[in-house]
Amino acid sequence: MTIASTGRDASGEFVTREYHVEGPVMVFLTTTNIEIDEELLNRCIILVVDEDREQTRAIHDQQRMNETLEGQLMKTDRQESSLPTILHPVSRSRITAPAPEGIT
Repeated sequence: MTIASTGRDASGEFVTREYHVEGPVMVFLTTTNIEIDEELLNRCIILVVDEDREQTRAIHDQQRMNETLEGQLMKTDRQESSLPTILHPVSRSRITAPAPEGIT
């Protein structure tokens, strides 16, 4: 695959550079535009992020929960079940938030 990209050279002038890549290729684009280019719709898998207030609130709630003792213990349980125990340090320090609902 060949793609042309415009950028500035050392003197500040705009130049077009061609980049050549041999397969498999992944393209990652981000946009704030609601309308997605028709060419991309036919050729790409489109992933959309839920950015409404409820989703943001749920993420913040989970992040707060992760900082509590219960959240730290759940994280430790998940790690221990997925990693060999030899990789875990002998002693650990935990810093927890005692009342996550009060954190904003």
